[in-house]
Amino acid sequence: PGAKSARAQRVKDYLNTVLFYRMDGWEQETDMLLMQLPIVGCAFRKVYYDPRESKHCSRLVSALNLLVPIDTRELKCAPRISEVLPPMNPFEVLENIKSGYFRAAQFIEGEDFTGKPRVLIEQHCRVDIDGDGYPEPYIVTVDHESREVLRVVANFRPDSIKFGEAGVVSIEPGAFYVKYGFIPHPEGKFYDIGLGHLLNQIGSVVDTIINQMIDAGTAAVAGGGFIGSGV
Repeated sequence: PGAKSARAQRVKDYLNTVLFYRMDGWEQETDMLLMQLPIVGCAFRKVYYDPRESKHCSRLVSALNLLVPIDTRELKCAPRISEVLPPMNPFEVLENIKSGYFRAAQFIEGEDFTGKPRVLIEQHCRVDIDGDGYPEPYIVTVDHESREVLRVVANFRPDSIKFGEAGVVSIEPGAFYVKYGFIPHPEGKFYDIGLGHLLNQIGSVVDTIINQMIDAGTAAVAGGGFIGSGV
């Protein structure tokens, strides 16, 4: 008696420890997520295991930096998910190359490491690399400016593969992103809407009315006169 309750308490204590003490910035980024969500209407949290730091990580991803086809029903059905990663300094790219996390890149050769940060794109997509006629889930990291591929890693495990009489039937990709929505899109689109969308038209009308009132007041105070074509 009480064994399940004690186990639940241990799980709760462990998860709280991971979130608040082992995931850097989890609490601060949660505050940012709750601030962005009602304004933008949509936000994402990326949860993954980082082999470079040997720990689980959680990071806020803005809806402006996560791109999927607009008609996608949900993330697990998306044919591709493209994330614009936070800018990475050239010396950080070099560190990842030397550690073996990235492959060697030509754009890093001759770099003085004082230039502007690199923009990297991480795409969760399907590619038929082995040529068996079935596209497998992969994660591909690309440098935006040079279009060089820096990393390709399989996004599935052996137990994610389902076999049939004809061979591989399906492969379930790994899930890294959690979507948070505010107001569902009225047309059923993937990205939800926020108060910023609802107030956009109202704000434009208010701006126009205020500008007209200021112009009318300026014209009334000016008291007439002539305006030359040169003015």
